[in-house]
Amino acid sequence: TADLIKGFSKYLLTIVSNNTTGDYLRNLFTALEDAVRAEIILTNPFRKIPRHERLKRKPIFRNAFTMDELQILSDTVVKIKPQYKQAFLFACFTGLRWSDVNPLRWSEVITKTIDNNEEWFIYFEQEKTEDIEYLPLSDEAVCILKERKEEQAENKEKSMFVFPLVKETDEKYHSVHKKVSNALKKWAKAAGIDPKRIHFHCARHTFATNILENSPDADLWTVSKLLGHKTISATQIYAHVRDSRKKSAVKGLPRLNMKPKAA
Repeated sequence: TADLIKGFSKYLLTIVSNNTTGDYLRNLFTALEDAVRAEIILTNPFRKIPRHERLKRKPIFRNAFTMDELQILSDTVVKIKPQYKQAFLFACFTGLRWSDVNPLRWSEVITKTIDNNEEWFIYFEQEKTEDIEYLPLSDEAVCILKERKEEQAENKEKSMFVFPLVKETDEKYHSVHKKVSNALKKWAKAAGIDPKRIHFHCARHTFATNILENSPDADLWTVSKLLGHKTISATQIYAHVRDSRKKSAVKGLPRLNMKPKAA
């Protein structure tokens, strides 16, 4: 009944967040719709709940680092493995998830000559969506890869992975991910940044936000393709634009040449 659903919603709100509760309720709604179509039940009780009484999704602030904060992190000296820093910054400049960065192979890095310029790309299968992605790389991402190639040659590395020290080898307990996460928090603290803010999904938010803020050719559709989203609606949760971008957009409006009023 509608009352049971309301009670279930109130219970969920005591153990999970508002939006997670909404996700659970949407799944339940879909299941009940299937039951109606299969003639197991006559009506979906959700439809008896007035719209103003239904749980509404709350906007979420997506944490992202500014370019200035990334520079501070880059300049901060701290005793952690350099590959941890490189992998995180690479994610900030590519938008790759942890699940795509840690197993990234050199064979997935491609260089092409276009208009007499060397261009770098990544051609890989996304772990989450299993889609094949063809991602052009920013100059900073290319610099990180070149740095890794130099280190590989100096240290006579034979690994097929771009960042072998962050490659997850413990799929059950994710021990490498935990080790890297702890090191990143140490790095953030040394840089004077809240350690809670630094994680690989934050790097993904950082990429989307900074692309929108700093590239004149960027729009939500382009960012959605760079992130590998199938729909632009999924991109909107990452593409929050800071107030500085909003202010500059408004300041771009010209003023009217108002004539002074006659006395």
